[in-house]
Amino acid sequence: MEDDGSHTLEMPLPLVRKKNWPICKPILYHDIQAEVEPRMRRIVWMGYVGWYALILVYFWNLLSVMAVLFSDGGFSKFFSSCLAAIYLLFGPMIGFFGYKKLYDLGVDLKSMNYGLWCLIFVPQAIFAVFLAFGIEGTGGSGLVEMIYQYRDNDNAAALFNLISLLLWGLVITYDVYMIIAVRLTLSAAKSPPTEGQVDGVLSLDEDEEQGTSAIGSLTKRRNEEEYVDEEIHDSRSTAPQQQQQPAAAVAQQPPPAVLRNDAPPIPQNFLD
Repeated sequence: MEDDGSHTLEMPLPLVRKKNWPICKPILYHDIQAEVEPRMRRIVWMGYVGWYALILVYFWNLLSVMAVLFSDGGFSKFFSSCLAAIYLLFGPMIGFFGYKKLYDLGVDLKSMNYGLWCLIFVPQAIFAVFLAFGIEGTGGSGLVEMIYQYRDNDNAAALFNLISLLLWGLVITYDVYMIIAVRLTLSAAKSPPTEGQVDGVLSLDEDEEQGTSAIGSLTKRRNEEEYVDEEIHDSRSTAPQQQQQPAAAVAQQPPPAVLRNDAPPIPQNFLD
């Protein structure tokens, strides 16, 4: 096939990232270390761990409500257990959408993602306060249910609600901290770093570059020291040879000419 001289511009292929989360059935790509901006990694990681912790708290909330159901019974307790099961199903899902917005915020630092994260996370924090009260028939376990169960001498159900109250207290504290910390961290990430405040954490490439330069300087210094040692050794080894060289040169010089008496006389007319 003849070449007509025309060349087509080859466009680079887009970077395809392999889905890796969740491990059992990957549906999306998730890598905090690779995608998130360095100053946002810590807060995004806290959001990721907090989402797992929220699942456990919702599960314990269901156990506490069911403990009250098995102790007292009644329609209100059954209805509350059904609500707690719904919370366990949809609560973590809403929490994951909130975490996804936090992850996107750590990647691009866009204000829109911050607004969407606040729109999801703040009502979730308020709902945690509501469930911590543990009002009967609302699907929550906490303060009110604990008081009722202690009054009825049902210590097992009261203990479940006491633990739920403590867990919801931790969730509320975590939510307040995240609301403040995300705002401060985002402001710091958007501002240009100063000379004395870069990040506190070097990337892997910077660590490798510094390690390579340190090894290179150490190797260069060691080579210089070896070169100096070789120069000293060579100077010491050549010094005796230089001292012996005049005697050898004298021995190799040709003997001086000796005037002989038996040489023929010079003719008189040679000078004329």
